[in-house]
Amino acid sequence: MTWLAPAFARSALATAAFVVAVALPAPAAAASASTTGNDISWPQCGRTFPAGQAFGMVGVTGGLANTPNPCLGTYQGGSLSTSELYWAWHSTGGSAPGLLPKAALYVNTADPGPGVADWPSTNIDPNGNPTASTCTGGDTPACAWQYGWNRAVQDTDWLTQAATGVGVSSTASAYRWWLDVETANSWETGTTGLANNVADLQGMVAAFEAAGATVGIYSTTSQ
Repeated sequence: MTWLAPAFARSALATAAFVVAVALPAPAAAASASTTGNDISWPQCGRTFPAGQAFGMVGVTGGLANTPNPCLGTYQGGSLSTSELYWAWHSTGGSAPGLLPKAALYVNTADPGPGVADWPSTNIDPNGNPTASTCTGGDTPACAWQYGWNRAVQDTDWLTQAATGVGVSSTASAYRWWLDVETANSWETGTTGLANNVADLQGMVAAFEAAGATVGIYSTTSQ
């Protein structure tokens, strides 16, 4: 979809309701280099990307919080032209230089609760580092927070892997990150579940900020 620059240039924890459709095909027409950006992700794998955008938004995840976008790096061993990360990094940067990054990333979010294979049982993240949580594996805010932290760590690892050989920064702090909150993904319900969902998003924000990145949250008004 096309993004308007004034709506995108937000502070670190934006909660404004952006209307997005991350699974739609890339627009056929190029966006204006002076004011607009484009958003692409796994549905555009192997396709021709839009051109001329001032900034590019790329999905790191592949539709779910725990699956990667296969064309963040080069797609199926293809050329640089198949890498969505490369595409975003080489946006024109014509809109609000110094304020709006040419390349930004977004990730799917979720809080499935216990019962999934990657639900945490300790406060140790995927890279073996302890966090400040007190998670012991239960259906608690502490474990929901840890789950969110773990997903963000995984996302930054996927960035590093995708950036290898692509000639762009592999450092999380080089990008603005957005957390895509959609009701279609897995969330807990009830009063306790809603509190856990909030803790999950807070864990993701904390992990991205610990990596030095600027991070925001977006959704639609209906969600």
